[in-house]
Amino acid sequence: MRLLGPLLCCIWLTACTTHGVQNQKYTQVRSSLVVNDINNYGCAQPLISDIEYIIDTGVRVTETELHDHYSTTGCSVSGTLLDNGLVKDFTFDFGGLIYINDGTTIACGPSCCADPSFEYCTYEE
Repeated sequence: MRLLGPLLCCIWLTACTTHGVQNQKYTQVRSSLVVNDINNYGCAQPLISDIEYIIDTGVRVTETELHDHYSTTGCSVSGTLLDNGLVKDFTFDFGGLIYINDGTTIACGPSCCADPSFEYCTYEE
């Protein structure tokens, strides 16, 4: 019984950390894929599968990690996804960044960027 308290504390701390943690499974990604191109770069429409790829292989990042290792592009699309049955809004920046309206940011990090043909990667070490 004496070990139960420290064990539960370790489990709680592990569950609450976000750096490098694979993402919970978001489902039903929906978007009209209307591109918001604030710099007039002529950004092409992404595919829903591109957004799902980042959700599946990307990592949650903090504001500091976002600032230090990623770039925004000025091109984005918005949409919705399901998180444990709850509908949440998101914005996908073409720099490989997904901003979810609950404050979560998922970024295309090292494993996501490992595919050299994936164009939505701005990660730099």
